[in-house]
Amino acid sequence: MAVSTVLDVLTMACLGIRVHRLGASLPPEMAQHALDALNMLLETWTVDRRRLYRVREVVVPLTMASSYTVGPGGQVNVPFLPVAIQPGFTRLGGMDYPYDPMTREVYHTCISWKDQGGTVPSAIYYERQTPLGSIHPWPVSGGELHLMVDQPLGPLVVNDTLSFPDGYKNALTLALGKYLAPTYGQTLDPVYLDNLQQAESALRKRNYEPAIATVILPTGYHGHDPTFIIHGGH
Repeated sequence: MAVSTVLDVLTMACLGIRVHRLGASLPPEMAQHALDALNMLLETWTVDRRRLYRVREVVVPLTMASSYTVGPGGQVNVPFLPVAIQPGFTRLGGMDYPYDPMTREVYHTCISWKDQGGTVPSAIYYERQTPLGSIHPWPVSGGELHLMVDQPLGPLVVNDTLSFPDGYKNALTLALGKYLAPTYGQTLDPVYLDNLQQAESALRKRNYEPAIATVILPTGYHGHDPTFIIHGGH
């Protein structure tokens, strides 16, 4: 993980397009302009499904419901719409029980009894919609869900500290430089553009999620156990 401040990224982007001197402080007006551009770039990347995020833990009291809205003003009231969810756990009676994220295909084709009760959820499906998403724990239960969500990165302020997944800082800095260059009348040389292309190509490979084939088992297979497809038959 690469750790830096937003100001570091702004400064490096301006250095890269030769509108700032090495060793000098970035002037406030230039920093603000670059920050505005960075936040617009992050918004574009989010829409383009590039996964630049912070992982945040959100505690959800479970009430035996089969779904909970999540986002600003939702039942799980957080000031952002999660990008995705990560593996987490449910705490019950002083013990922590892990859950795994579940795909839409598995939830809709392999879970026939969506209101089935249980001790704690073993899987959770996140349905990302606007303005509110929904989480669907399965089986439904009580307890305290510790939901690990991908929080969109932005809007940012100059002094924010960032922990980037490998490869993101370089790609974001170069992309910001390209975004800023026309403002300053700068033409980017082929080496800069080639470096940006390689960095973005590496991100596309990192974020590639292959399609998952869903196998629909015959009714009654494996002793009527509806969780068979999730836990792999063990």
